[in-house]
Amino acid sequence: MQLHNAIRILALACLLGALSVVGKAQTTTTTTTTSPSSAASENGSNGTITSILPTQADEPALMIKKGGKEIEWRLGYTHSSRNAVFLDGIALYPFLVIGEIGVERVRKDNITTSLSGRYGLRNNLLVEVKVPVRYEIDSTSVPEVSPPAERTVSNFGIGDIEAGLYFQLPRKKEQQIRWVVSASVKSRTGEDPFEIDSLESAPLGSGFWYTKVGLTGVKIADPAAVFWNFGYTVNLERKDIPITVTDNNTGEESIVLFDIKPADIIEAGGGFAYAINSRLSINTSISISWSGSSKSNGEFVPNSAFTTGMLRLGVVWVTDNKMPVDLGFSIGLTDDSPDFVMEYRRRITL
Repeated sequence: MQLHNAIRILALACLLGALSVVGKAQTTTTTTTTSPSSAASENGSNGTITSILPTQADEPALMIKKGGKEIEWRLGYTHSSRNAVFLDGIALYPFLVIGEIGVERVRKDNITTSLSGRYGLRNNLLVEVKVPVRYEIDSTSVPEVSPPAERTVSNFGIGDIEAGLYFQLPRKKEQQIRWVVSASVKSRTGEDPFEIDSLESAPLGSGFWYTKVGLTGVKIADPAAVFWNFGYTVNLERKDIPITVTDNNTGEESIVLFDIKPADIIEAGGGFAYAINSRLSINTSISISWSGSSKSNGEFVPNSAFTTGMLRLGVVWVTDNKMPVDLGFSIGLTDDSPDFVMEYRRRITL
């Protein structure tokens, strides 16, 4: 039986999923700590898969052909929230506190649109460049104080540009698992937390470069497919970052230079896709990321390690001109993950 166009799109969709990292390049310092869920939204990543590949049922390769060109437009919305207990006073014992205790609520809403361009260097090798444009809204509220306080900041502009290479390993038999290795790099073109006033604006980028390698496997059994991927991200250290520090005793502010090294990230994921008919497919996948503690001036930053997990449900519709439209909804599985992500993707072959 020929492989349905729709299931082929979903079966091969995880190739660029190796680039997605929940909470990559977490921003932490001794004076300011960014939550893992917010770090994920800053990078516009959510650990979901991408539908990027050819729809021809008779095409044995996962990649676009040599000289082939395509673009993909993505529109996504990410919501993250967390509650943190704060103390304005003195804790004499675990059960005796002199001062005020409150619960601070932090909400982050991020709208990201991106345009990705891909070019087939060879039949089994393609290059991709992704340019994101982000609109970030961060709200912080303290409902227990009188009167209730709330602060909202926003920002709009270009995020962190990414580029990657994808190579499909050769196979001896058509029925064998398809393997793809990838290597990518992310810049820090977006305004990061160290370049803005957090009381007046929201960050659009992580502030750190990273490099990543990934391995993806796809096994097709018409009309279904199973896929899985593994990745390792190396976040590069950034030196001499100027950070404003306030003296707790005098209240005086001073600028101190910090060297910050975000922790490296390990991720794994997998899922399956099923073709209902030649134009409609459904899919589900799960992705998990683990990160250790980041370092500031060579010292580990407390509470900077995180584990994120996302569960995605999606549907792909192949239009009359054989171009796939991908709709997806993801929910966070851990406290470090975004609450939910909605996305729309559309691919066009040139």
